[in-house]
Amino acid sequence: MSRLPRFLTPKTPAGNRPPEAPLWDHLDACGLDFRSPMRDLIAQHGSHPIGWAPDLDICTPPCIKPLFAGLDHPPSFRFDASTDLSLPPPQFYAALRQSADHRLNYARAIKALCDLFGEGSYNGTDLSTGREWQFGQAWLRCSVDLPDRQTDAPNLRHDMFPKSRTEAAISFAPAWPLPD
Repeated sequence: MSRLPRFLTPKTPAGNRPPEAPLWDHLDACGLDFRSPMRDLIAQHGSHPIGWAPDLDICTPPCIKPLFAGLDHPPSFRFDASTDLSLPPPQFYAALRQSADHRLNYARAIKALCDLFGEGSYNGTDLSTGREWQFGQAWLRCSVDLPDRQTDAPNLRHDMFPKSRTEAAISFAPAWPLPD
C-alpha cells in the first residue's frame, strides 16, 4: 500500500469517462469556456496584440474562479492571422508570479496542481524544470526557467513583463474533440 501524501496520489478517472475528463471537469468548475470556437470567444471578450511577438494576439476568456488559488495571469489563448478561428483554442497559457524567487513560484504552482491532479511526471530541459500531467490527448504543464541558465540575449517579453523572468508558467491543451 502506497503511503504517498494525498497531493501526490494520482487521480484516476471513474467509469467509462474519457481520460480527458479530469481536466475538462476542472476547467468547467472554473467556468473557462474551452469548447467554443475562438472567433466566438474573441467576439465576446475581445483581444489585443500580445506586444512581445509581432502579429500575435491574445484573448482572455473570463473564469468564475481561477485555475488554482494564487494564479496571477488567468488562462488565455494566442492566435495569429493563420489560425483557424472556427476551432476551439488548442492551448491556453497562465502564470503564477507572486515571488521574485522562481523556486517559490514553482513550488506554489506545483503544490496546487498536485492537489488537483496528482503527482504528474517530470518535464524539464537544460534551461527549465517542470512537471506535466497527461489526460489522454489533453495535457497540462508547469515550468519555470532556471535563471542561472538563461542567456543574456534581449527578451522583449521579459522587458515588458519583468515578473515573467521568475514566473511559474502553466500551459494546457484541453484536446476538445474537433467537429466532424
